[in-house]
Amino acid sequence: MWDRAEIDSLFRAHAEALFRFLRSFRLPEDETYELVQSAFEKLLSADPREVRAPKAWLFTVGRNMALNRLKTDRRTDALPPDADPESDLPDALSRLLEDERNAGLWAAFGALSPKDQELLRLQYQHDLSHKEIAQVVGMPAIAVRVAAFRARERLRKALDDREAREERRAADAVAPRA
Repeated sequence: MWDRAEIDSLFRAHAEALFRFLRSFRLPEDETYELVQSAFEKLLSADPREVRAPKAWLFTVGRNMALNRLKTDRRTDALPPDADPESDLPDALSRLLEDERNAGLWAAFGALSPKDQELLRLQYQHDLSHKEIAQVVGMPAIAVRVAAFRARERLRKALDDREAREERRAADAVAPRA
């Protein structure tokens, strides 16, 4: 049985990150809160000896519940496709995300496959290790390491391509017309 202080500590440490991760599935805020609550309820009923990495366990359970919810609902109206699930972040971070450089990053990030986006979010936004990500997505850790590397490379290429397009556009704008 879980100790109350241990559950409180896990909630303080991981609930917000789990909420942000589950919001990336584009579920409404109230449903996302329900999923976070359900994940912690499942943790309470799980045998603590079988939960070796609670953070990865919570993210795995939350991810599975979010995917099940999406399959069941075939949700098309959860959030508009261009909605930013990061809008729930504090104002200071929201302001940073609105600047031009970050807008380019989010555009490039949005062009990645859902799998690449998920791997990068888990690694960088939620600070999960390759081993923890492997538990969440059900892949071997080495495959996660390779897939995350390739996802970073695709993001880097998308950013470079975007920058090159913007430079050409700027050069065309100032070039004299013949």
